[in-house]
Amino acid sequence: MPNAANADAPITLLGIGRSGTSLLEACFRAQPNIQSIGESSGLIFSTASGAHSTLIPSANKFPERYDYDGYVIRELLVALEPSDRERWFHKPIGVPKLISWWHLPGEKSTNGFPIEWYWRILDAAFPRGKYLACLRNPWDVVLSWQRFAGWKQKDLWRDVLISYRMIGYRFDSFNVILSFDDLIHRPAETLEKVFTAMDLPMIEGALAAYDKPRSMKGNKIMDSHKESWSSCERPNISSEEAAEIVAIWRRLGYSFESPDEYASFFSF
Repeated sequence: MPNAANADAPITLLGIGRSGTSLLEACFRAQPNIQSIGESSGLIFSTASGAHSTLIPSANKFPERYDYDGYVIRELLVALEPSDRERWFHKPIGVPKLISWWHLPGEKSTNGFPIEWYWRILDAAFPRGKYLACLRNPWDVVLSWQRFAGWKQKDLWRDVLISYRMIGYRFDSFNVILSFDDLIHRPAETLEKVFTAMDLPMIEGALAAYDKPRSMKGNKIMDSHKESWSSCERPNISSEEAAEIVAIWRRLGYSFESPDEYASFFSF
């Protein structure tokens, strides 16, 4: 876990699962001065939700509600298992579903996700933090999750959309956003780009993470599910929402592929 000197300055991996997040974490774990605490979304946002609903002990010490929320999160992280390592990494990936969204303040997405509160919590807790994300083709993400967990495609598309809205809402806050394809097929140059953005050296040990299966259930990493795209259902999102997803890819200079039957739906 972090310590009092660095609790407010983590390396934070955001986005959705099944997008290379376990592989990236393994690469960061190889850094000798990095402490990784793994998935932290439930801990951080559940704690924030509770703190946001309690009385602030000292208005002088915490002039704003979010100052208190951030303080509580950092104190909890430090108290659980402090580490003397210089830096720390975590991945509050996915959509925080352990909390009720309706009572949380600020701007919300069309399906009620408290996107403004989400980012204000991260800002308050980690004002000196660095952010990264890894984008994998959503069709592959949906099929990978369905293969692993058996979840319905329509539910997975809503999570994908929220993740892209989270990225788009604060696009300029990210120090680096990489593609899953680059991570898998160009590991050395991609990791060097990532580590440079995080003010870390490139080390050979990071590439050793590729020698072990990092996918859930110990499966080998599949670089694509394209051969199964024909089994995809039509996404239950609007054309405007599809445009939001494609816009992120284009902003990063990446091409966006879709199954032939849905290519026009994602063509903008």
